Amino acid sequence: IMHTPAGKCDADQRIELRPARVEVPAAQRDSQLSQITANAARYGAPPPDLNRVPRQFPAFDAVFTDAAGRVWVERLRSPAARYFEVFSARGVLVAEVESPVTFQGYRPFIIGADRVIGFIADADEIVHLASFRIVRGGRGG
Repeated sequence: IMHTPAGKCDADQRIELRPARVEVPAAQRDSQLSQITANAARYGAPPPDLNRVPRQFPAFDAVFTDAAGRVWVERLRSPAARYFEVFSARGVLVAEVESPVTFQGYRPFIIGADRVIGFIADADEIVHLASFRIVRGGRGG
């Protein structure tokens, strides 16, 4: 991932992502393949080449920045949680963060000094704006 300042084409920072060849769980992939096949049949399309459907998650899903200039790279590990690798403004990995909730898609998502704010859905799929405190120190700290 390369960051370029507004109005420039020259990269001022480079972030090296660790390899992320995380397999899509078999049940999740099978469900998606069934849905793809059903949709093709419903619209009268020829059967799709299911071998083209990836078996691994992409290297990253989204990139965000916080007020301190850190870059939060969302890596996919499971459909039920968010996991981020956080890099300093100089491109150094400074933290790994797991979120206990999944925020809704690409709606506004704000990362502050001590809070994360975004939209979440409840059990009835009603969307709410929520704020969560960032707890530093990891599981053992």
